[in-house]
Amino acid sequence: MKKATSMVKTADIKRVWHLLNCKDQTLGRLSTKIAGLLTGKGKVDYTPHMDMGDFVVVINAKDIKLTGNKLLHAVGGMLAKNKLQDPRMSRLKVYKSDIHGHSAQFKKEE
Repeated sequence: MKKATSMVKTADIKRVWHLLNCKDQTLGRLSTKIAGLLTGKGKVDYTPHMDMGDFVVVINAKDIKLTGNKLLHAVGGMLAKNKLQDPRMSRLKVYKSDIHGHSAQFKKEE
């Protein structure tokens, strides 16, 4: 007997916060990693037509030797050009140093 394919509901999407340090990182490789996290392609229940991505906080952006706008532009260029691009980009937070205001979102796993 054939099983029916189950679809993920919007209420079932669990968003996780990721903290990425840019120190000694290449812009292109870091951008592809960020784009993958924002789209949610690494999740088991990934669905292309739904916004399944996580939150990403990028620190030490000054150590890439580029401006913060170029980091945002590089990530935005790797995302799909559709109605999901703006909500995905709004979940990306870029900071020049390692000080950020999102420490409460990073819970320690117990």
